[in-house]
Amino acid sequence: MKKFLFLFYILITFSLIQVSCKKAEPKIIHFSEHFIYINGFEDDISWKNATWEPIPYNWLGDKTDSSDFTGKYKLLWDEKYLYVLAKIVDDNLLDTHFDDFDSYKDDDGLVIYIDEDASGGDHQYNHQAFAYHLNFNSKTVDLGTDSLPHYYEHCFTSIRQDNDTLMYEVVIRLFDKTYQNDTLSKQVNLFDGKKIGFAIAYNDNDVSDNRENLFGSVDIEGDDKEIAEVNSDVFEKYILKK
Repeated sequence: MKKFLFLFYILITFSLIQVSCKKAEPKIIHFSEHFIYINGFEDDISWKNATWEPIPYNWLGDKTDSSDFTGKYKLLWDEKYLYVLAKIVDDNLLDTHFDDFDSYKDDDGLVIYIDEDASGGDHQYNHQAFAYHLNFNSKTVDLGTDSLPHYYEHCFTSIRQDNDTLMYEVVIRLFDKTYQNDTLSKQVNLFDGKKIGFAIAYNDNDVSDNRENLFGSVDIEGDDKEIAEVNSDVFEKYILKK
């Protein structure tokens, strides 16, 4: 009986290890073999071959349904850039804060989180990772080492609106944790097998002065669902593959 229980324990432990390892496997971002024209359309052949991923989690705000918000995204890469295509359906688009640094989270807008080497850790007032807030004017805002918001010219964004649907097409230059500014820092080249941390979110505000919801691509445990703004440990792990 003891021998049976021991073998049963070993089997269960091995099964749990297998499940844990399976969950830890990074998702794949496929290589784009064709030029991608950044125009807010998904008509490039590379996008047609890429898979949509959902943005299903309500990180902040009251519970909503698909009539208020739905979102999904695709990813691609080449040796110089990471490409993001996001399709957002929002029943009430709002952009009332005309100063990009004034309550930049309180207008509708996409947020792209990138940890260049998937190493995780705090990134609130440093460049261990970036939280790119994309405004409707296609400018990109993130906090700097001085704890103040700044523009970052890392993203070139095309936004196309069709009634209540927004299509974001973004090409992104990646930088590592030594980043200082665009003139002093060299972007990181991408290669087959490179790992990155990534998450994507959408700030949603229908009628208020302040943001009502934040929807994200990652299932974050605990009560602090906005932890992605501070710590890149919660980003999803991806691997670049040709």
